[in-house]
Amino acid sequence: REIFLQQPNRKIVRLLILTETHVRLVQYDRAGAIYTPLINYHDDPDTFIRFVVGLSSHREEDIGLDTSFRWTTINGRKSLPAWVDLYNPKTKKTNSYQLLSPMPFFARSDLCDRGTKMWRVVNPESYNGTLLVKDAWVKDGRTPESAHLSKAVGIKGVQQLIDFEDYTGRKNGEVQSFRPYREPGRGPAFFNKILQRIVTPLYGPSISLYKTEKVLLDAICDAISAHERLLDRGILHSDISAGNILLPAIGSNAPEGLRGVLIDLDYAIRVQFDIFPMSNRIAGTRKTQSYIQLRGRRKEFKPAQDYLDDLESFFYVLAHIIFQKQDSGM
Repeated sequence: REIFLQQPNRKIVRLLILTETHVRLVQYDRAGAIYTPLINYHDDPDTFIRFVVGLSSHREEDIGLDTSFRWTTINGRKSLPAWVDLYNPKTKKTNSYQLLSPMPFFARSDLCDRGTKMWRVVNPESYNGTLLVKDAWVKDGRTPESAHLSKAVGIKGVQQLIDFEDYTGRKNGEVQSFRPYREPGRGPAFFNKILQRIVTPLYGPSISLYKTEKVLLDAICDAISAHERLLDRGILHSDISAGNILLPAIGSNAPEGLRGVLIDLDYAIRVQFDIFPMSNRIAGTRKTQSYIQLRGRRKEFKPAQDYLDDLESFFYVLAHIIFQKQDSGM
């Protein structure tokens, strides 16, 4: 886990476990870990040599690094400036975004989760301002965030999509491409995950960092309106929390409708109003989930999730912020 955090451009981690007589190769990825049987390297030195040579490869792709990150090399050492490239298979073009820092300002530490990371980047040719690059490993079969954001383009108060890259079917873009082939139904359960990368504008801080009560209420109001407009496009957000409602960028005087921006459509779902229920899975931030969703979390038959659950979550966001406020005694 610490290697993933310290080397954020790493997709997998491979290492050796050695004893006086045996060696084992272990691989960690976003779906868990796999490992070889214990091998007696006194009896089988060739396999041990292959392990060492493979882990010492000069090809970054072979050792699990993401080659879409490019670095300036000075005296053989990586340095800034650095870029991350997004390739569009339809236009056959590559857009490059310069990293403002090699380390992401947000990184999930969970090993087997989405592995979400976010970097601040710029691309003066396409956008006048600071942008956000977000990487996440999404379970195979789930609608990626980029698909929802593509349908939300132009909706006031909702995070806007600038660029994206879907690694479905790409070499080293899916967890299953790092693992040996296994016949379906054999071995422990395995859920394939796919790397998804999006580029959006960088907005301001969380709503919980409001300066005045008016700023807080304006942001909540605009976020609820944005949620309704998103629902009109057939998308239910499903993860309303203080961290997913952002204030405008620092120093900006945002007009009505943009005083609170709704972000993070990772758990969003497509809805069809003529079909009930909308969704029967439990998703979202635990402390702001609706009462009925929490009651059904460990039930075999889960309650349907709809827009009323999200509205209840908005209420809990406001309640949490109010009760967390420190009273100055004045």
